Amino acid sequence: MNTASPSVGIEHASMASPVGNLRIEADAGRIVSVTMVNARSSKSPVRSKILRECQRQLTEYFSGRRTSFTLPLAESGTLFQRTVRKALASVESGTTLTYGELAKRSGFPKAIRAVASVVANNPFGIVVPCHRIVPSSGVQPGKYAWGTSKKKWLLEHEGNRS
Repeated sequence: MNTASPSVGIEHASMASPVGNLRIEADAGRIVSVTMVNARSSKSPVRSKILRECQRQLTEYFSGRRTSFTLPLAESGTLFQRTVRKALASVESGTTLTYGELAKRSGFPKAIRAVASVVANNPFGIVVPCHRIVPSSGVQPGKYAWGTSKKKWLLEHEGNRS
């Protein structure tokens, strides 16, 4: 259930990044999503305080000055999905976990496939670091919604220590 205050309408901003163009959406002062898009980044001014703050934090992340995010997120989905995303957000920069380890950390040790589905459908790309989850098969870095090369870049950018 979304606990954000009544909707005033989705606002959005775009920004270029080393992994491609990002689209940030916000509603009622909370980030709704951070996704990769094929379109070029928008040149129009961003009026929303939360969108500017998200862009600032992403810029700091890509420049190596930030390893985690402090943004209010418009959480939605089931309790299971929110619990998995909370555990996902706790995975520190420069480290990786397997899907099985994330399932255990989430409190659902036997729900590995369901946890993997939550990771694959994470609406907060980069901000909630789904790229830090890897398969237990040893095949690194594994699949990624935005493409394996982008996942590999993000892990190398963070100095993957796993």
